[in-house]
Amino acid sequence: MARLDRVPVGLTSHARSWMPGSQFAVLAHPQPQLVKVAPDSLLDGPEFGTWMLVGRGRLQSDWVTGTLAPAWRTQGLRETEAPAESAAWWGTDKLIEFCSYLPDLSVLYQLVTSVRRTVCHWCGIDVIGDLCVFCSATPPPVHEPAPARALTAGSHRTHRALTTGG
Repeated sequence: MARLDRVPVGLTSHARSWMPGSQFAVLAHPQPQLVKVAPDSLLDGPEFGTWMLVGRGRLQSDWVTGTLAPAWRTQGLRETEAPAESAAWWGTDKLIEFCSYLPDLSVLYQLVTSVRRTVCHWCGIDVIGDLCVFCSATPPPVHEPAPARALTAGSHRTHRALTTGG
């Protein structure tokens, strides 16, 4: 875990990673999480039914398919090789990469269209939700309009209108 720079790693976890045979599970998104792999250790999973795609690198372990997938109530599982970029991204080729996804495009469409869509004020691309996936900008703070002032006795306003000369 010495080269793991995508997820915060504490000193204790870093020291444990040097023990022979130690394995860790890392969740990068939506919230970074790190746990030592054990039969009772789990990562926080999705709140709804998903399928899981598992890309195997050189690590030999059944923890993802045997422990994590059932705990996440995975409705289906597909296996493939780990992407070529995974070793460089994680800093090791001893890995099993996984992700959960919604296989039903109509459900995905409903979720995406129910979220706020705007244009990023910083880089100008379309943003779904509250964080730009390109530049990580968040929406600027909303400025509340100044409260209307009440008219008090003795104060008056003169209303003027623009008229055509004549």
